Amino acid sequence: MNSEPTQMTTKPLRADQEAAWLCKASNAFQRVMLVAGTRPVETLELKRELSKLPTPVTPFERLASRCLMCECMLALVGGDASYRALRTLRDFVRLTAAGRFSSDSLARFSKSIIELCQSPSQHSQLAEEIGSRLEQEYASKMTLDAMAREYRVSRLHLDRTFHHRFGIHFHEYLRAIRVERGLDLVREGMKIEAAAPAVGYKSKKNFYRAVRQVTGLTPGQVRRRDIGPNMAQVCDRANDSERLAKKEPFSH
Repeated sequence: MNSEPTQMTTKPLRADQEAAWLCKASNAFQRVMLVAGTRPVETLELKRELSKLPTPVTPFERLASRCLMCECMLALVGGDASYRALRTLRDFVRLTAAGRFSSDSLARFSKSIIELCQSPSQHSQLAEEIGSRLEQEYASKMTLDAMAREYRVSRLHLDRTFHHRFGIHFHEYLRAIRVERGLDLVREGMKIEAAAPAVGYKSKKNFYRAVRQVTGLTPGQVRRRDIGPNMAQVCDRANDSERLAKKEPFSH
């Protein structure tokens, strides 16, 4: 007989807790949307509000979080038919469509919101900042994955940003810099075996391959002809290769 009142009091208590959590979560998501809807977007303030989003624990909270995240994404993408916005929405829908809420779902949501709110000029600034670092730190272990983690953007987003700004992908840009610096050392009299590790290559063979890919010649041939890669030529060559792959007409 005592079990019946207990069940009756438990259900209202749980409902009250769920209502309180939903109110708290809705307010947190609303604050995110207020910051994301301003122009220009204050990225630091947006990140602060995103960090305040409550982490769901119960099945009800996880379901409510998915609904709130989807509403935010749709509201931001509404009116923005750009490929970048639609791709971000598509990727997020894939995350939530399975009906699962993993521990990093909020982190992925936050990353998607930040990417959507970044203007094209911010993308260019990011590419130029990392490009400047590659110019200085080319000899160290610079990878696309490492840079994406450091700047808290997706690997795909960073590579597309580079291609949009420079006309070539991240690895092509880094390879061109390393080859250019390496050939400078070779012209100055340094042996190829020493020049390769000095610009970030683990072996002479890898350096040879990179030089051929950029210039079409071996390091020895380049030294004899006293020529080297030019970043503009590298970009044109990469774009020509893409046109051939897509069978597009050349502009020159």
